Amino acid sequence: MSKGSADSGYVHAGTMSTSEVSSAHYLDLDVSFSTNSDSRAHGLYSRIYLSDNRSIDSSNYNRIKENLSSSQTTTEYYLSLSSIAHSTGGTFQQEPQVSPYPPVRRTVSTDAPKPRQSGKRPYIIGLIILLLLILISIVAALISIFLSEKDTTSPVESLGVPTIFNDTGFHRDCKEIQANGSTSDGVYTIYPYLPNTTAVTVYCDMTTDGGGWTTFQHRRDGSVDFYLLWDSYRNGFGDAQGEYWLGNEHLHQLTSRGASDFYVRLQKFTGGWTYAKYNEISVADEAGKYRLKVKFNSYQGNAGDCFQSHLTVNTPGYVFSTPDEDNDLASGNCALAHRGAWWYNQCSLANLNGYYKNSNCEQDRDCNFWYYLANNYGGVKTSYMMVRRV
Repeated sequence: MSKGSADSGYVHAGTMSTSEVSSAHYLDLDVSFSTNSDSRAHGLYSRIYLSDNRSIDSSNYNRIKENLSSSQTTTEYYLSLSSIAHSTGGTFQQEPQVSPYPPVRRTVSTDAPKPRQSGKRPYIIGLIILLLLILISIVAALISIFLSEKDTTSPVESLGVPTIFNDTGFHRDCKEIQANGSTSDGVYTIYPYLPNTTAVTVYCDMTTDGGGWTTFQHRRDGSVDFYLLWDSYRNGFGDAQGEYWLGNEHLHQLTSRGASDFYVRLQKFTGGWTYAKYNEISVADEAGKYRLKVKFNSYQGNAGDCFQSHLTVNTPGYVFSTPDEDNDLASGNCALAHRGAWWYNQCSLANLNGYYKNSNCEQDRDCNFWYYLANNYGGVKTSYMMVRRV
């Protein structure tokens, strides 16, 4: 047995012999073991007396351990009795038998005690590092989720360009409806307040000048009274399948989505269609009295510029007036004088919300007129006022 071997420092059972002493019997145990200095020791270390039943009793077994412990400075020893003596016809014989006592493994050393090195420490440090990594991953995931929920703007909208196409089924205007495949003029439902799903019914012109126009005013037969007050014009009235005013609040919402064009389509009582088109229309909210602005010198068309001129150039735009809300720059109330609500300056060269008629218009100037259409105040047979996001 050598130092470093699997059984180094263990005591092995040696040769056992029996002798008779009076009426008792004993075993001489010859053992060998390795010491701390790697020297081998061999010799008789204990005489084991047997009890009457020929077995090793606990007191003798403990004494063996004591003798071995005090006899030599060893790294450790191992005691295992694999044979005991018993009597058969007055003669003692040896027979292998498993010891009723468990093997004893002890370390006996006279050296100064060494500090115990904990083998668990590396595992504990590794576990702590693993837990920290998991915690960091969880925090990073939560931050990512928070940021993704906070920024719901599409990349296009973040650049200030409104998204036209969406396949949610909730379209903000006629331009989106057209972009999703609808090409026929008619009545549609839009949701200009998204993500609020307030539905608004409008007439969409899908054919004029490329289509996608949301109509906010339409007159064709005088079936709807347009000589109404502020609240009616704010909320809207009429029927999108016929004559109607969409409502200034909805119009403000539509033009606040981004740059939009403004299109006026007119038909004379004598026949023929004309138009006037402006860029960059915007309509303020109610606190701003629904002030309307268009890009200066952006007029295009053949109906004449009766909107931008308004007798004077007023680039800040024009506020909205009704018979009960006089916001114009004239000394009197233009909405009362012309019998219709409109964006007046010092009154106007147009009022498509006046009385629907084509007689006695020059004297009263209360018809639904567009002055440069025929260079007079005569009424217009059909009118569409529309907006479209660029």
